Amino acid sequence: MTASITQQRQQALEKRYGMQMPNVAGADWNTLLSALLLERRSTRAFLDVAVSDDELRTVVAAAQSAATSSNLQAWSVVTVREAALKARLAGLVGKQRHIEQAPLRRVFVADLRRPRALEDYVGSPATALDYFESFVAAIIDIALAGQNAATAALGLGSCFIGAMHDHPEQVANALAPPPESIAVLGLLVGWPDPAVASEVKIRLAGDIVRHIDQYQPFDSVAPAGYDGVMRRSNEVSVSAQRTGETRPPSASRGRKPWAGVVACSTPCAHAAFGSSNETAHPRPRRRQ
Repeated sequence: MTASITQQRQQALEKRYGMQMPNVAGADWNTLLSALLLERRSTRAFLDVAVSDDELRTVVAAAQSAATSSNLQAWSVVTVREAALKARLAGLVGKQRHIEQAPLRRVFVADLRRPRALEDYVGSPATALDYFESFVAAIIDIALAGQNAATAALGLGSCFIGAMHDHPEQVANALAPPPESIAVLGLLVGWPDPAVASEVKIRLAGDIVRHIDQYQPFDSVAPAGYDGVMRRSNEVSVSAQRTGETRPPSASRGRKPWAGVVACSTPCAHAAFGSSNETAHPRPRRRQ
């Protein structure tokens, strides 16, 4: 690995962790990997320039190339361009200005209605869809597809909107998804405004999240240095992340406790979609 590439990798890692890193010479390194992943950042200021249909199709193709549970592809994506609809959605997720400003707004929907509609085609009931596990699989598929979409948007800026599921009924009224589907994640896409800086957000040190063979006890003092770095970067501290203070208190209104759903050991699809089927048997899944 040449000195210049070694230096690029060193700089990318130090930017991501906000600290000096050990020398990494000797390992293979891909500069494209650095540009796409290690230097990924959220963009919240966009130029008033449209995203073309060709660029949109490429982003969708990349999203569909992500792994998917049992090849069910249990998600759909709604592209929002209309200004009034963007403003309406922005009002449901904290009135964030960049949501209205972004040329392209995409909403990923966990979609079990489409595989359900195939029951007649295959000639047998899709009973596995009645289980909460199928809903969780759709959520994981969306996370994988969304990251692929953001990565594929070469030259474009992007920002995920996790608050898209804060008010599911109101979002459903706006986007009109079918039964057995729910909006999960928003993704803004557009050309970044070069006049507004967009920095790489510092992460916890790798040793804090990396475990070998077994999970190691968490040292609550370990993130102290991270707190300091984040404060110096004028970012949100990890202590605020723990208490949920990174978002305004109003953002949690209307949310329902999740513990009862997660702890359910019997079929739980009714928790998400209102299903009462208690006899189905979930199938083992693998991502394809």
